Amino acid sequence: MKRAEYQPVSAWTRLRIGASVALSLVLFLASAGLVTWLAERPGLRVRADLTQSRRNTLDPVLADIVGKLPDQALVEVFFKPMPKHLAAAGTEAQGRMRDLLIVLQNSAPDKVKVVDHSSEDVATAREALSRLRVDGDEFGLIVVHRGKNRARLALFKEIAELDFGSIDPNRYVPARVAVFRGEEALAAALKRVSADTQPKLYFTTGHGERELYAAAASGGGENRDLGALASALVADGFEIERFEGQGAAVPGDCAALAVVDPTQALSESELGEIHAYVERGGRLLITGSHRDPDGPGSTRELAARFGVDIGLGYVAEPIPGPNGLMVGLPACANLFGTGPSALSVRHPVTESLSKFGRTVLSQLARPLSRKSPSSNMVLTELLRSSEDSWVDLPNDSGVHDWRPDKSLEVAGKRSTLASAVQITLADGTASAAETRQGRVIVLGSPEVLTSSAMETNKDFALNAFNWLAAREYRLSVAPRTDLRRVLEVHQGDRLVKLRSVALFLLPGLCLLLGLFTWHRRRR
Repeated sequence: MKRAEYQPVSAWTRLRIGASVALSLVLFLASAGLVTWLAERPGLRVRADLTQSRRNTLDPVLADIVGKLPDQALVEVFFKPMPKHLAAAGTEAQGRMRDLLIVLQNSAPDKVKVVDHSSEDVATAREALSRLRVDGDEFGLIVVHRGKNRARLALFKEIAELDFGSIDPNRYVPARVAVFRGEEALAAALKRVSADTQPKLYFTTGHGERELYAAAASGGGENRDLGALASALVADGFEIERFEGQGAAVPGDCAALAVVDPTQALSESELGEIHAYVERGGRLLITGSHRDPDGPGSTRELAARFGVDIGLGYVAEPIPGPNGLMVGLPACANLFGTGPSALSVRHPVTESLSKFGRTVLSQLARPLSRKSPSSNMVLTELLRSSEDSWVDLPNDSGVHDWRPDKSLEVAGKRSTLASAVQITLADGTASAAETRQGRVIVLGSPEVLTSSAMETNKDFALNAFNWLAAREYRLSVAPRTDLRRVLEVHQGDRLVKLRSVALFLLPGLCLLLGLFTWHRRRR
């Protein structure tokens, strides 16, 4: 048989093949976008219970908070009929919240009781709101209470956020639930009502410490103040007071005292009163200082009395870049601690953070180390840097180069960024001994508590103050919202992998698709 003659491929055929490959790529991108869009539609999500008992279960974080309630909390529901233009979205938000409350009550009936007031029985609902001394809401609300403590959750504020769409008849778009925060709102409310008293936290002032409220900050320094922390602490059931010191004794109603980044030295009498307060079983939080790091009256001297040394220099780590890890940039001082390798799983402050994969951001942190603690002191490392970190020291001009110099700097070793100290104090008599505990937390950086970092560090900060105030039952983390779209690339080689996918994998798949199409056409 005569072999077929070779027929050259025309330019038109090559053009059609190229167009086919381009169309395949466009269809692939459109499909990826469609799948992403569908995944964000709450109404299209299918929930399946795969537990062995075949029963719906709570979010682990919310279940942990419920399990720590001292006694039963009551959840009363006051939902109302929705106006016509919000009917679908409002019914969806109310239904999701009711489903969550059913799961909540079934999972812990001894801790939570739910009472759903019918929207048709207006008189009974109004009487219940009057009894609770809570104002109503036009769309409905939930009241969580235990004893005299109560928390009010409005449907379209704390529980859900709406996209109101458009009521223009020419381009009508129905309202929809944009964000549902039911579990997060319930968790915050249950924590708020679980406290029997409002402990007082005192922050030292008069030495150039960080301002407590944004209105007091100047020069655009609102993100570096403690305003967001103060708001979170008040919402968590604390009272906030300032303490000027000046040699006076720490107030007797002080649940914990905080000394955050003073620019001026504390007097010897002030240091003595703070030390005596802890020796009586008091609670103290200290941070390293950027502007007064060393010398008499510094927080370094104060921390040393409790067995912790606040070192000089700043802990730094290589940062992920598109081509691998990079050094020599100020961003190397931004330390992201996540997981059991960075967060202690053996201490109440960080146990839940490590368990649920939360991150603690520590910027410009000084290294901490043990400094001859007494036999009655137990030190625990709460937060550590990575194995690639180093302690960056300034040059003669006080400038940091953010590069590891193994000849002059400690490099390739984990540094402690936050420590907890538990001090056993015994007042004994011939017949018995009453044991008390002083507690101290030392942070290498004050930036951990600032408003700019509070979105990331809120759980850590609240846990720290709750542990100091002996409110262990409130140690937890907030549940994540159901629309978390953050792509975290600050750890490991995630950014390198993302770059590889964008530059090599996707074009490679397109190339293979083109070759496959070409091969088929050749045959």
